[in-house]
Amino acid sequence: MVSTTHDYTRFCLMLAGGGQLDGVRILSSKTLAYMTQNHLPGGQDMKSMYKQTVYSEVQGAGAGFGLGFSVVFDPVAYGTVTSSGAYAWGGAAATVFWLDSAEDLAVVFMTQVMGYPLEPLRPQLERLVYASFADEQPSEWAKL
Repeated sequence: MVSTTHDYTRFCLMLAGGGQLDGVRILSSKTLAYMTQNHLPGGQDMKSMYKQTVYSEVQGAGAGFGLGFSVVFDPVAYGTVTSSGAYAWGGAAATVFWLDSAEDLAVVFMTQVMGYPLEPLRPQLERLVYASFADEQPSEWAKL
């Protein structure tokens, strides 16, 4: 698939909007909910279903697969502080998007890195994004 960052972001916003974008229903919320459930046999995670290769940044532990997306069901096993139910898809050149509705978060990350990078980008990006959250602003920030 070839797309623009703008179009891919709009696609993700449609997913984050429960299947609706700019007031237009594109996908039913019930269909989206079904798509973002783990459909692997016996509720297994991806790690138990396939042999890990050097070409995958997703380790597979704690994440199943829905209808088009990886779906986190055990954040501890997954290895980041993402929420249960967060879903994602990666593409060529180390691109990725993920949505975490519990955090009202949609991330589109476009790169041009072909082949497996020395350091996995996606887990690092997830850790950085979630680490940047603050439940409350420190009082000194309010003075800025």
